Amino acid sequence: HRPDFNPVAYINKQFPTEESLLAVEPFMEDLRAKVRDLDTELMDTVRLQTTGASAARAELEGGKKAIQELFLRVHEIRRKAEQSEEMVHEICRDIKSLDYAKRNLTHTITALKRLQMLSSAVEQLRAMCARRLYREAAHLLLAVAQLSVHFEPFRGVPKVDALHVAIDEIRADLRKQIFADVNKMGAGGSGAGEAGEAGSGEGDGDGGASSQPSLDQLANACAAADALGEEVRREMLAWFCNVTFAPYRHIFNPYGDGGSLERTEVRYTWHRQALKKYAARYPGVFPASWHMRCVLTIEFCKITRVHLAEILQEAGRGESLQVAALTHALVK
Repeated sequence: HRPDFNPVAYINKQFPTEESLLAVEPFMEDLRAKVRDLDTELMDTVRLQTTGASAARAELEGGKKAIQELFLRVHEIRRKAEQSEEMVHEICRDIKSLDYAKRNLTHTITALKRLQMLSSAVEQLRAMCARRLYREAAHLLLAVAQLSVHFEPFRGVPKVDALHVAIDEIRADLRKQIFADVNKMGAGGSGAGEAGEAGSGEGDGDGGASSQPSLDQLANACAAADALGEEVRREMLAWFCNVTFAPYRHIFNPYGDGGSLERTEVRYTWHRQALKKYAARYPGVFPASWHMRCVLTIEFCKITRVHLAEILQEAGRGESLQVAALTHALVK
């Protein structure tokens, strides 16, 4: 089995002498036996290799078949996964569509309920105005205003536009009705105005006091005016100030006897007593947010400023301005 095997040297080693040649025959038999064994071993090895190759080929074919089956299974699983994903997308789209539909349906139901509430509130408001229930009308005006905000995006819808037109008409009619009623009451002229006359010594101070029903009606009218908005509120304040200060304008007319510079201090006395009379006669009539005492004081200052400016201008033209009287008025 060695690659550098030398047969001559091997034979010489086995048969070094002539006498050793007598053992050639047994040695040859032994070699033949080894050759036979080697041939048998070779045949067995060849046979085993042939059988192993067949088994390996069969196993290889089986492996290829298993790989093909695995590939088909993976392909099938992938196909089913894609189908499942597509199904999930379709379900999500359906759910989203249903969610949109539910949301729109909810908004529609809410809008219809609010529209019904607005229609009912408008009819109730019309009835309250016809019955001159101004306090209840004020609450309904606030409710109608809150509900109307929700329908601003629906401008152009006939039903909504008709309701807005009806609301505007009711508000306009209510405004006219309120001022017609308060003018009939004459609350300011018989209350705060006469307080002014009493303060100046030209009235009895208690005459013509407004009855409680009239004051309640005036309070309700003020609540409705407050609910109608800033513009109507200013009109109501202007009306009350005009009625309240009508006697003041008459008594302290710059061109009358009471409009002299010496009587400036009396003006302040008139205003203080007018505020006291207002507090006594109109508790809770006007909303607290109107700050009526401040409004009356500001209006008094405006009228007095105009009166004093005219008095000073007239005195300057006639050169009859008395410095002592002017100084006294300024100090007071």
